[in-house]
Amino acid sequence: MKSRISFPITISFSEIALLGLFTFSVLLAIEYNSKKTVIENSIDVDREDSHGIQEKVSTDNSDEAKEKNGLEGKLLENEELKKQIKNLEKVVEELNLENEELDNQIGKLEQDYAELHTTNEDLHTEKGLLYNIIGNLEQENKVQEYLDEELMLRRKLIGLQGNLKNVVFVFDKSDSIRSSGRWDLANSLLRKWTETLQMEKCGIIVFGDTVDIFNNGNLYDITSSKGEEAYKKISKWLDNQLPENGTNLQLAIEAVYTYEGLDSVILFTDGRVGNTQRRHIFETIENNDKSKTIPINVIGIGNYFAKVPSKLLMELAKRTNGSYRGY
Repeated sequence: MKSRISFPITISFSEIALLGLFTFSVLLAIEYNSKKTVIENSIDVDREDSHGIQEKVSTDNSDEAKEKNGLEGKLLENEELKKQIKNLEKVVEELNLENEELDNQIGKLEQDYAELHTTNEDLHTEKGLLYNIIGNLEQENKVQEYLDEELMLRRKLIGLQGNLKNVVFVFDKSDSIRSSGRWDLANSLLRKWTETLQMEKCGIIVFGDTVDIFNNGNLYDITSSKGEEAYKKISKWLDNQLPENGTNLQLAIEAVYTYEGLDSVILFTDGRVGNTQRRHIFETIENNDKSKTIPINVIGIGNYFAKVPSKLLMELAKRTNGSYRGY
């Protein structure tokens, strides 16, 4: 058994206090370093976390900016789409209006077509009628040609010159005419010739010492529609004429040229006029009808081939391109 060796240790209180203080200081330093390390590690961790957070925040901000930019782009696209939609709606509205106009035009064209179809049918009907009318006209023309030929033949047979549509009849109402019954003959020839030769209008002058003019000097309608009434009026007027002693043919010839539109003259007289009258008669004719377009057809009544009256009457007819014949 080993024995213990003891050394006597003598430590003062102050040394003990110093030793305790040193020990405490060492412990504090150890604890400080330990905490410092912990804190520094914690700070490093926080720094890393903060950096990670910053990176995350930066990433989040970048994503948010991208998302914002994307949203703004989509908003712009939406606005553009809205504009395009409005433009399309406007175009559609215009197309609808054009369609309505086209529908109206189509309706009008259909109506016009229907009218044209009806018109075409009417034209076919009228065409048939026209063919009938043409056929009738051709037939009427043939009839009219025959009537014209017959009328010309009648004129030649009667021996009158001129167009004989607007004719002035000049009647001698001297005593020599009225007393022999030649007056009635002349009156009967007026109606006979106006009807036979299809005259349209006539004027009437009666002369003796003076001149009387029927219907105030205007041509009187004697066509078929007015015929009977016209002849009654003419006959009544002639019946009221009284015979006169003289035969003033000069006044009658002057009165002839007061009519407008006449184309022929028919004179009934026995030609018993003076030499002075003869000169004035031919002067009147020359002054009023130089071109000789109004023939005077002279009807010598009574002793019409006697030398004195026939010479005057035949010259009167000759100078005016008329005719001379006697009854």
